[in-house]
Amino acid sequence: MNGYTLDVFLRGRLKLYQPKEGPRFGVEALLLTDFLTLRPKDRVIELGTGTGIALLLLALKVPVMKFFGLELQKELVEIARKNVEINGFDDRIEIVEGDLRKIEETFSPGSFTVVLGNPPYIPLEAGRIPSDRVRALAYTEEGCTLEEFLKASRYLLSTGGRLYLIYRPFRLPDLIFHMRRLKLEPKEIRFVHSKASEDAEFVLVKGVRDGSPSLRVASPLVLYNEDGSYSDELKRIYMGEV
Repeated sequence: MNGYTLDVFLRGRLKLYQPKEGPRFGVEALLLTDFLTLRPKDRVIELGTGTGIALLLLALKVPVMKFFGLELQKELVEIARKNVEINGFDDRIEIVEGDLRKIEETFSPGSFTVVLGNPPYIPLEAGRIPSDRVRALAYTEEGCTLEEFLKASRYLLSTGGRLYLIYRPFRLPDLIFHMRRLKLEPKEIRFVHSKASEDAEFVLVKGVRDGSPSLRVASPLVLYNEDGSYSDELKRIYMGEV
C-alpha cells in the first residue's frame, strides 16, 4: 500500500499498517490500554481510533468482548479496517466512519459503559499546526475541540460509565474543568514520565459519568531508567504482556 508501512509488534502477535506520515504506533496506546480496566459486560468504544491500534491491543488482551472505534478521516477508517482484517478480529472490532461532533447521528445516548481516547491536544491558536492533513486532524483541535470530545463521551456513556484518556499535562487544567462541568467526574490521575528526573510527558485520567467527587492520584509511571534502559513497568507493558 502506497504511503503506508506494514510493521509487526509484540513478538509477531500484532500486524499494523500505518501511514509513513501521520499517526503511528506509539507508547500512548500501550499506556492507555494498560491503564483501563474492563468488566465482562462492558460495551467499549474508542473515539478517534486512528489506525485502530488501541482496539487491537484490547482485543488481544480481552477475549470474546466486542469493540467499536469511531474515526473521522476516511483514509484512517480504511486502514483501521484493514488492520482489523489482517489480525483476524473482523467479528470483534467494528470501525465506524463518523464525526463525534454529530455523535447523535451514529449512536444512541448511553450506548456504552466505557469510552477511551487520546483527544487532540494542540489548540488552534497555538500556531504550530502540522502541515500534513492527517496529522493536523489527529493532534490539533481542528477536527474537534477537547470540549466537543468530552461532550460526545458523556452522550455515549451510560450513568456510571467510565472514561479513560491519555493526554498532555499542559492541558490538564482544561481537561479537569470540562470533565467536571460535564459531570464526568475525575476519579484517578496518573502522570507518566520518560525518566524520574524529567517532567511528566503524559497524564492518564479516569472519569465516571455522574460519579461522586473523589480523586486518586496514583504513583508516577516512569518509562526509562536514567541510563536509558526500559523501566520494569515499561518492560511489563511493552514486551508483549498484553
